[in-house]
Amino acid sequence: LSAASVMATVRTVSNQPGGGVQFNNIQAAVDASANGDTVYVHGSANIYASFNLVDKKLTIIGPGWSPDKNLPLQANISGCFFANTAAPGSPAGTELQGLVFSANVDLVSAGLGGNQGYSGLRLIRCQFNQQVGFSFGISDLLVEGCMFLTTINFTTGGSNSVSNTIFQNNLFLFL
Repeated sequence: LSAASVMATVRTVSNQPGGGVQFNNIQAAVDASANGDTVYVHGSANIYASFNLVDKKLTIIGPGWSPDKNLPLQANISGCFFANTAAPGSPAGTELQGLVFSANVDLVSAGLGGNQGYSGLRLIRCQFNQQVGFSFGISDLLVEGCMFLTTINFTTGGSNSVSNTIFQNNLFLFL
């Protein structure tokens, strides 16, 4: 018998002065993280800058679109861009929880001669105020408990397709 120990790192982010955290922006925390790490984003009265997540499997967690009354601040982010330039299906298992996106969220595949696709992406308790665009082959996508104040665009082509996709318990408010 053999045993291996795998240690994932937890990183904390706050853009408020005196937050007592490791990073003051999400991109710096993402850049410092490795596959399997978790990034906690504190609620703030300030909007966080957008971030790019390229070829990494991370869990990024904020307080949600309806946080606790005692800590009422959301983690408002001015958009994000996901890109997969690695092997098809990677990075499998990326998870976003409790984030509020005030600008576009774009999930695309690029490089290595075409669309690589994503697998195992989970969007939980997030709010999307602007367009959400999925431009790749998708498998095992879970969107749960999210609020959409905008449109969702699925763009696939060629051999790319959408499979095993679940939208459950979401709120769609097109104002």
